[in-house]
Amino acid sequence: MSTPLKPCGTKAARQRHKARGETCATCTPEPQKLAPCGTYNGRRRHARNNETCQVCDKLPHAKPLAPCGTHAARRRHQTNNQTCHTCGPLNPRPEPQPCGTPAAYQRHKRHNETPCEPCRAAYRQADAAKRRKPRTTPRSETNLNDLLTEIRFLLNAGEGEHRILTATGYQGRAKTLRCRLTKAGHHDLANQIFYNWELAA
Repeated sequence: MSTPLKPCGTKAARQRHKARGETCATCTPEPQKLAPCGTYNGRRRHARNNETCQVCDKLPHAKPLAPCGTHAARRRHQTNNQTCHTCGPLNPRPEPQPCGTPAAYQRHKRHNETPCEPCRAAYRQADAAKRRKPRTTPRSETNLNDLLTEIRFLLNAGEGEHRILTATGYQGRAKTLRCRLTKAGHHDLANQIFYNWELAA
């Protein structure tokens, strides 16, 4: 039993007509009516089409335009591709850094240029200063008693291996923590943290 066709005027009927190359006055949508002149939609239509209309131009602005010399006015000029001598100086582009600075070295790289020697020297000096910055004491050098106290607290709270490694600063270095606990004679703590799932299976 064949499925009855959808009546004209529905989305399925429009798709059926389109697939068969048919035309239907009922399924053909009516063209959208243009907003009449004298309305804000009509004025926007004229602006999109670069048209002039004496009726729409007389409409008052819904919101007063920002005066020239403000950031809002500059944005308005940029949107309408207009030029304004008053709004132009707002937020001028910063002058490029002179050669001999790390910023100038990066500018050479962005422009696919070979950095000059003063820029290369400044970049090397800044990179060396960054590397010489004193680092904080790694968690692996934490006092053993404090480390054991923290581990026992986490174990009593029911935390797993991943949470303990993250809290103690040994994330990604499980073997290091296990060796440290084993050398200190705390095999029981190491076995509780690193449960051997292969033996349990």
